[in-house]
Amino acid sequence: MIVRNLTPHALAYVDVNGQRHSFPSAGLARCAEQFEPLGAVDIEGTYSVAKVSYGDVVGLPPAEDGVIYLVSQLVVKACPERKDVFFPAGVQHDENGRLNGFAFFGRLES
Repeated sequence: MIVRNLTPHALAYVDVNGQRHSFPSAGLARCAEQFEPLGAVDIEGTYSVAKVSYGDVVGLPPAEDGVIYLVSQLVVKACPERKDVFFPAGVQHDENGRLNGFAFFGRLES
């Protein structure tokens, strides 16, 4: 099985023995975003507020035998018919709070 990481950063799966399996970024699959301005909020300064909605998935290749894709949870949710897309679940962070690894190839409950 080939794993293609379609997130913008390298990911490391950490197995039950603590072994790390690295997957460098090999592209980017994402959901197109649309923004509807809602005005502003004043919190020690003025910040724009928008309602966000998500459209079509872009950057996800067609299914290919023997290949699975690591993508964001949002992309997995947008493609419930695709059995070849997974998101990093059970994420682990380093002492600085940065993503350091993940324990599961996640799927969403149908």
